[in-house]
Formats: sequence, C-alpha cells, structure tokens
Amino acid sequence: MKNRDDYYLTTYGEMAAILEQLPTVVRETRRVRRLSVRESCEQIGISTSTLTRIESRTETTPDPEERAPAGPSLEVVMLILNWLDSGRNVQATLPGTGASDARE
Repeated sequence: MKNRDDYYLTTYGEMAAILEQLPTVVRETRRVRRLSVRESCEQIGISTSTLTRIESRTETTPDPEERAPAGPSLEVVMLILNWLDSGRNVQATLPGTGASDARE
C-alpha cells in the first residue's frame, strides 16, 4: 500500500516558484516551438489578450484596491500547464536554474 508521501511529486513551495516563473516559461516555450501568440492560444484554448497579459505579467500585478494580486484563473493556469506538458520532447532551459527540462 502506498503511503501519502508517494503521491507528492513536488512541494507546494516548488509549485509556487513554478507558477511565479510561468510568464517567462510560456514565452520561452513559444520561442522554442516557434509559435506566435495567436498559434499558442489556439493550441492552449485561451484568448490572445489573456496570454499577452500573462506574458507581460500585468495579470500578476497587484490591484491596489484588493489584498490579493490579480491573476489568471485556475482554469487558465491548468490549460497552460497542460500545453507546456504537451511538448515534452522540447528541450528548454528553465529560467534562473540553468537546468534543462528535456523530457521524452
């Protein structure tokens, strides 16, 4: 029988760091895959304005009227993460780590 720890592949802190880097990772992935914003959005299933806001980080800029920073919806983040995973054979360098994300 598996114990609870067998199901966790990463820590919550690592997930937070990944999400913080999402704009850079998306932009770099588009560059490596040689896709325009429009082409990427068609593959992901989101609007070009949404992806443009994410890549330019305006969606993660805190709203002075609210306590929490504004950001993309969980649904949009899930779509983007699935899209990133769909190119698993694409090799890219993860920003700030120097580590290669080459999966096959």
